[in-house]
Order: sequence, then C-alpha cells, then structure tokens
Amino acid sequence: MKICFRCKNEKPKTEFCKNARNKDGLHCYCKTCTKRYKQSEKGKVAQRKYKQSEKGKAADTKYEQSVKGKATIKKYEQSEGRKATYKKYQQSEKGKAVMKKHKQSEKGKATIKKHNRKHKQNHPDKRKANRKLNNAISSHTIVRPDNCSMCGVECVPDGHHHSYEKEYWLDVAWLCRKCHAKLHDQERKKLKKEL
Repeated sequence: MKICFRCKNEKPKTEFCKNARNKDGLHCYCKTCTKRYKQSEKGKVAQRKYKQSEKGKAADTKYEQSVKGKATIKKYEQSEGRKATYKKYQQSEKGKAVMKKHKQSEKGKATIKKHNRKHKQNHPDKRKANRKLNNAISSHTIVRPDNCSMCGVECVPDGHHHSYEKEYWLDVAWLCRKCHAKLHDQERKKLKKEL
C-alpha cells in the first residue's frame, strides 16, 4: 500500500505509475490524480511547456527511436482512428489552408516533385496508359463525356483504367474525382484482404 501525495488516500501499489527516480520505483501521485491533473488546464500548459523544452524534445526523440516507440508509432499510423482523424483534419478549413500553404512552399513543391518522380519510376505502365489516353483525347479519337458514369454528376471526369495491360489502355470508366478516389480506395482494401 502507498499514500498518494495529492489526494492523501492509501491505495494499492498497482494504482501508481512507475518512476525509476523514486526509491520505491513508483510515482508519488496515483493514476487517478495524475490523469485529472493532465486533463486540467494547468496540466495541459505544463505538458506543452515540457514538450517544447530541450529536455522534452530529447525525451520524445529517445522514445521515438526505441523499439517500443517505433512499434507504438507504427500501430498508431495503421489504426483506423488515426486515419479517420487525419481525413477529418484534411477536410477542415484549417487542414485545407495548411495543405495549400505547404503545396505552395519550396519544401512542399520539392516533396510533390520527389513523390511524382518516384511514382513514375515505380509505375511505368500507368504512365504509358495515361499518356496514351491523353493523346487519344487530344486527337479526338476518344471523346470525354460531361458527366460521371458512376454517380451522374456533371463534371470533367477522370479516365479510370481497370487494367494497365496494353490492350486495355483506352478502355476506361469515366468517373468524377470523388468516385474515382472511392473506387481506388475499394481496390486498395481488396488487395490488403488478399495479402
């Protein structure tokens, strides 16, 4: 049993977080008090201040480079909750403004250029198929419709390739950006299930 310095209640040792600095190897405050403090305005300010300090940054870097830290970050990156949060942020006004600012910055332009170069190297068949389709549209061999074949909305649709085999380069489904992204997302999920 151990007494919490904040609430002064005697609690079992399992109710305290570990702290190697203390003699008994446990934190002086119980988990309930620690949680309450971290959620308070004073606690949030203290955490922010610590994270911005040199000591806090060093601790974060050390944790991120540790095996446990890498595993935790990887698990979080792949979680549905993180994806949903990121998608929500991207669709918010603040997220859109940040993305726009980043794309217009030198760093953002360099990142986009690097990504495009890497994509072209990894998917030469996709690039050839898109080029062939664009040339066919320019020479009026293929006429681009004025609406999406999936939802029917009026737009300038994208040509979606179901296959990148040479004989199917001009065989496309005309989809709006929203439907096109949805279809690619479904294909990605299907591939993941197969693996």
